[in-house]
Amino acid sequence: MDAIQVTNDEIVKVRKHFKVKEDDIKRDVKIIIEWLKQQQHLPKIDDENFIERCLLRNKFRVEQTKQKLDGYCTLRGVHLNMFEDWKSIIPSRELTITLPLPKLTPTLERVIIWKLRSSDPNDYDIVSIVKYNLLLFEILIRNDYAVGDRFVADFTGHTAATIARNNPLIISKFLSLYQGAYSGRFVGCDFINAPPFINLLLSILKKLLPSKLYGRIRIHKDLKSFHKVIPKECLPHDYGGDLDTVENLIAKWDKVFEHNQPVFEENLKIVSNENLRLGTNKPSDMFGVAGTFKQLNLD
Repeated sequence: MDAIQVTNDEIVKVRKHFKVKEDDIKRDVKIIIEWLKQQQHLPKIDDENFIERCLLRNKFRVEQTKQKLDGYCTLRGVHLNMFEDWKSIIPSRELTITLPLPKLTPTLERVIIWKLRSSDPNDYDIVSIVKYNLLLFEILIRNDYAVGDRFVADFTGHTAATIARNNPLIISKFLSLYQGAYSGRFVGCDFINAPPFINLLLSILKKLLPSKLYGRIRIHKDLKSFHKVIPKECLPHDYGGDLDTVENLIAKWDKVFEHNQPVFEENLKIVSNENLRLGTNKPSDMFGVAGTFKQLNLD
């Protein structure tokens, strides 16, 4: 997969980072598959590749992975409206860029760039942005092999009007799905080209994010500072890096989305049947589906 690359050597290093061996992973995958078979409310999931990557995104902790697989089926079922019109999403035509970069960093992180294409606030649609991002994570959770996600928010073109269009409820739903359904491992977010009014967004995020995650946000005054965190060999040409341009890199994702159309269609059927769930717990009790991201277990 050209859009994101992971070498065999990097897979070995990621496993070493989490102190796990291949035999241990195979054993735990089988344990989880057997557990899934016993959950009446969950659909059949026997994709070993998918389950291994869920384990990875949960530090290879079996019980935590079980919870997140339940969350994957449950939260996506609760928020099916966030997956509407998925067939119309073409990455290179979206008015906001979300771009996972092809190379892992030396610390084995996947860098994901967020950037506007249009500074017109009328073009800024947070719901469309979230729908696009969720499809990306459907792909990443099945194909990536990184220790975590490092986001880069490029504020070029942002105005106070565009930032004001960030609906806290929609952002909170995305964060709940990212962490509760897609086992998101947020290792940090680097702000570049931040405007003077960035405090407006920070005030929103401070209310939504647990203090541990909020503390992982860094604001860079220039590229020199930015390159200390993410080296040039991992960055697009637009940011003084050695990779291709952002536009050329995002164009590769058009083919990825096209290739994954059947996968998206099948994946959206992988939801829980709450009528068959044993016990008295409801999805809202377990996952905070109303958007209360701070209630989720974080690591």
